[in-house]
Amino acid sequence: MERTKIGWPDHTFNPLIGCQKVSDGCKFCYAEAQMDHRYARVKWGPLGTRVRTAPRTWRKVETWNRSAWVECAECGWRGPAKDTIVTIVGNACPLCHASVNPTRQRVFCASLSDVFEDHPAWEPVRVDLLTLIEKTSNLDWLLLTKRPQNVMPLIDKAQAQGGRISDADAWFSRNRHVWIGASIENQPAVEQRLAALLAIPASVHFLSCEPLLSALDFSFDSDICHCGDSMSDHALYCGHSPIAMKSNYLVEGVDWVIAGCESGTRARPMELAWVRSIRDSCAAAKVPLFVKQLPGRPHPETNIKNFPDDLQIQQFPSVEYAKATDMASQICEI
Repeated sequence: MERTKIGWPDHTFNPLIGCQKVSDGCKFCYAEAQMDHRYARVKWGPLGTRVRTAPRTWRKVETWNRSAWVECAECGWRGPAKDTIVTIVGNACPLCHASVNPTRQRVFCASLSDVFEDHPAWEPVRVDLLTLIEKTSNLDWLLLTKRPQNVMPLIDKAQAQGGRISDADAWFSRNRHVWIGASIENQPAVEQRLAALLAIPASVHFLSCEPLLSALDFSFDSDICHCGDSMSDHALYCGHSPIAMKSNYLVEGVDWVIAGCESGTRARPMELAWVRSIRDSCAAAKVPLFVKQLPGRPHPETNIKNFPDDLQIQQFPSVEYAKATDMASQICEI
């Protein structure tokens, strides 16, 4: 896929198609509806089939990695440098003619499966995917999963299967362009996935609260004292009571939150109050928020201009390692 209709990445890459449902957010899975029920390319479920995508799909990723990408400083347009307008003072946005700056492309992997599903069909594909990710360091890879507890062991396993030293920590250390996200559709997902997500040593941790099925409370009980030590360990020495304190996942390492309603003919309702609560929590924790889509008829509303004024928010994380490719810089200087 050259471009994607999803609002927050630039491209979607699917190394494999097929999955199984694990939580409420999967109930009306669009990937299952499309790839199983409509096109019959795979069969969903633990005993179903998984299909690797074609080599030409994989080759596109290396093409993206070699291409120069720019972003408009005014209207936010993003695209290939070749699509800009060449002016006397440099390259300009094709929409508003403002100046553009080199940027990095964001690749969402994978929308039709879960990279960290522990399924045998994934094993050779995951080995090749990790190799591809390492080769394409000009891209920001956004890996979204409902199984964050599997990330570290499956990366270890893939490295061993690929004949490399099994060390997921080292893999993340040398691949700072990899972002790890967790799908958080309701409160049970907060409690089941967030701690596991934040234990992964990725450069960026993000949440996809879509489909948003309930209000979310990101607080949790912690036995860590305000001085940074376990209260139960040092209570006798510091005089602090070893009782649980309230902490908040958003301030513990979440770098970005995406929120949106469910789509499709059987979409479950979403209350704008739930999105506003996330907005307030993100603002308090200084975490950028991207409101992707809101309820509408007959389809979800995706045009930010039609959102309520207080929900016209589409922010991205600021990543220190993110530097535009030399190629993009050179083209923009022409």
